[in-house]
Amino acid sequence: MMRVFSFLFVIFSIGLFSCEDVTITTKLGQIKGSILKSFQNSDILAFRGIKYATAKRFEEAVPVKSWNNIYDATVDGHICPQPKTKVMDYPPMSEDCLVVNVYTKDVTGNYSVIVHIHGGGNYLGNSHSSEIGPQYILDKDIVLVTMNYRLGPLGFLSTGSRESPGNNGYKDQVFALRWVNEHIKEFGGDPSSITLSGQSAGSMAVTLHMVSPMSKGLFHKAIAMSASTTHHYFVDNKKWTKDLAHYLRCPMYEGVSVVKCLREKTWEEIIDACATWEPYSLINMKWNYEIEEDFGQERFLLDNPTKLFATGNYTHVPFMTGLTKDEFQYHVLHLPYFTGLLDDMNSNFKGYIPEFLTIDPNSPDLHSISDKLYKFYVGSNGRITDQNITQNFGLMYSDAILSHGVHRLVELTRKDMDVYFYRFDYMGQYSLLTGLDGKPFAVVHVDELLYLFNYNSVGPLFNKTDPEVVIMNQMTDYWTSFAKTGKPSSSDSKIVEWSPSGKNVLQTLYINNITTLGEGPYQKRFQFWDELFPVTDGASTKTLSVVAVVFLAILAFLN
Repeated sequence: MMRVFSFLFVIFSIGLFSCEDVTITTKLGQIKGSILKSFQNSDILAFRGIKYATAKRFEEAVPVKSWNNIYDATVDGHICPQPKTKVMDYPPMSEDCLVVNVYTKDVTGNYSVIVHIHGGGNYLGNSHSSEIGPQYILDKDIVLVTMNYRLGPLGFLSTGSRESPGNNGYKDQVFALRWVNEHIKEFGGDPSSITLSGQSAGSMAVTLHMVSPMSKGLFHKAIAMSASTTHHYFVDNKKWTKDLAHYLRCPMYEGVSVVKCLREKTWEEIIDACATWEPYSLINMKWNYEIEEDFGQERFLLDNPTKLFATGNYTHVPFMTGLTKDEFQYHVLHLPYFTGLLDDMNSNFKGYIPEFLTIDPNSPDLHSISDKLYKFYVGSNGRITDQNITQNFGLMYSDAILSHGVHRLVELTRKDMDVYFYRFDYMGQYSLLTGLDGKPFAVVHVDELLYLFNYNSVGPLFNKTDPEVVIMNQMTDYWTSFAKTGKPSSSDSKIVEWSPSGKNVLQTLYINNITTLGEGPYQKRFQFWDELFPVTDGASTKTLSVVAVVFLAILAFLN
């Protein structure tokens, strides 16, 4: 009865008074939202900045409690603390930032739901409506949910002890998914048809949720865009926690003392300290997942994620994943501006790759890995120069940080199920990376998002006559049809049918002015990385060999 009353209130507000606000009743209490306009000028009921959980610093979140007054969800909530860049004007920040935005066409509907996790290397990004705008995708019959989660050390600090075991940012995402499962029906969403989507660090998060016991049963399809946790990365949150504590003159070793001291710092002090950790402005993920020990709490991750995928211990749901054509290849163009850096890289390449390519600095094979990388991408007699940096080091960097991990994800999952694999090749008027003339020159990381969401910091809302609209319609068709049926399709009969990759075939949909279906991309480069970091039961051979040595040493000691 209450839902019928809410619906009548919506119709009354919109139909008779053209009011900009709309109020619905949920199990948590009444929520007031606003009305936005879609690309095709349809009404979008927008409920922004809804708290799904609260959290004390470095502690696991707790679900939000119900409220008595009408909750004002007409504007975006605060974003989570993060360092500021020159790319965008930042909304207000606060540690009280665990909010979701819900966009729907009809609160009495039963639409499939897309829950999208933003990217940003686990230290940047937000779900603000100016960055993940619903204007394009809400012209389809879908409910869209976006979320904030804690970032940087505030979300991923780990002492390896009960005081801060790690993964709080990922657990925030779990709490958001639980909130969606419990409450999305009240916004016109179908809780039995939830697609978990993410891009970049959000894509890595999607793949972690596929192997996490905490996330099991909370989603029914998955889309991982431009990143995967099935990578070679050297992950060491405890090192970065120690470095942060040292920088802020806190104790570095005992978990209780570390956490107590860091709680006494302002979030600005903590964020500013970590902002100094990217001196060459190359993006990588220093704050990452933690394989948690059992301290009696609910654990997000129990084992190496690559191992879990390799052994089939993951949630088998309809799955889509892909890359952009150039990803991070051109994100190295600024390096020649650092005086003498390229010459030093050529002479001391081994010293740079742990930081630049996220490779274990303590690996006994570091020298061999360095030599093989340089020979393969640069050449035995070649050099990295300002003229060729994108064609050697740029490709190396892109493959290391993003592309090979996605390739490995496809290889590990297609043996168990169909995988819809794409490469986004379309270059329109706008891009995350442009030349001095303001025009794009490549199809880089983030560019595919421009055709799913209104991404104001990268490009404006399209005009209806823009050529980009064709690609936007194609992309929103694929993503929303997949969310509904588990199979992506286009409403344009002229578009080639998207066939999945399976155990016996690797197929890639190349999305462009003329979309085609072909073989997998960059096979020679990916084969090189497969051989450089081979998979044995999901973990690198080198990691397993170290474990074996330690195990044998313990046995010898006991005997």
